[in-house]
Amino acid sequence: MSGIKEVAKLAKVSTATVSRVLNHQSNVNPELRERVLAAVKDLDYHPSNIARNMRRQTSKIIGIVIPDISNSFFTGVVRGIEDIAHNKGYKVFLCNSDRNPEKEQMYIEVLAMERISGAIVVPYREENFQPFEKLNIPYVFVNQTLPGMQIASVVLDNFKGAYGATKHLIDKGHTRIGLINGPKNRSVETQRFIGYQKALLDSGIQIDANIIVSGELFADQAEEAADQILSVPDRPTALFALNNTLTIGTLKSISKHGLLIPGDISIVGFDDMPWLSFFTPPITVVKQPTYRIGTTAAQLLFEGIDNDGNIKANNVILEPEMIIRSSTAPPPHKR
Repeated sequence: MSGIKEVAKLAKVSTATVSRVLNHQSNVNPELRERVLAAVKDLDYHPSNIARNMRRQTSKIIGIVIPDISNSFFTGVVRGIEDIAHNKGYKVFLCNSDRNPEKEQMYIEVLAMERISGAIVVPYREENFQPFEKLNIPYVFVNQTLPGMQIASVVLDNFKGAYGATKHLIDKGHTRIGLINGPKNRSVETQRFIGYQKALLDSGIQIDANIIVSGELFADQAEEAADQILSVPDRPTALFALNNTLTIGTLKSISKHGLLIPGDISIVGFDDMPWLSFFTPPITVVKQPTYRIGTTAAQLLFEGIDNDGNIKANNVILEPEMIIRSSTAPPPHKR
């Protein structure tokens, strides 16, 4: 069995450096840290952490891996998780993956080495979860799932939310509804896109690819996508942005083009943010129960922790809420 000396030898560092990395001390050169973590992975090194946690019986820590703590959606989810964990006497270890699969992998490996009691993750790559599987660490997915993985998860009915938002605009009289889409390879955006398409088709409205543009996941990209849509000859009378950061970029583009909401164009966003209700005019949104997503995921996780790490592959789907505000109105030609 490998020990700390073998890790140090493979990484070409001192045993003190290995110790500092494994104890998450900040005074380590990033390049050396990466070498140590790579050596730990190659040697499948766990003994010191296992021994330490055996002495304290259990870590009483759960890990949370999310893509962006600055996003208000994840802030609400984490708060829900933390409240349940605190009530059960557990601490939380919060990791920010930046939507980077390699960074996600690194954090999962670190959490596994720490022998956490369980984890709640917004997942990006299936093979990253092997350390949890090897050590029988229970984990739950939130917000999205991965194809082929039967893992307990808590997600929104994204299809229903997008269908309802699009139908709301259609009922207002809109037939030209532009879409600011997210990445096409994620389950969340896929279901929202399908909901948007189905609402149009059910109402006999032809889908126009010229007014459907991916804004990826960031506000500046969404602004560029909205610029593209608003520049087509037959400009849409409404826009639907598929997450909160895309909504920000879309609003910036609308303002840049000198358009009034809802006088010139209506807008619906997916996800609510506190300031959207105070915006002029207040923005119509599909609201997600972020706090409840967090508490539900935490409850699933602790059921697994209490059952020797075994969690039923239960996919909990929560209902969206349509909040209609002043940013949607009939198109100008129908008033």
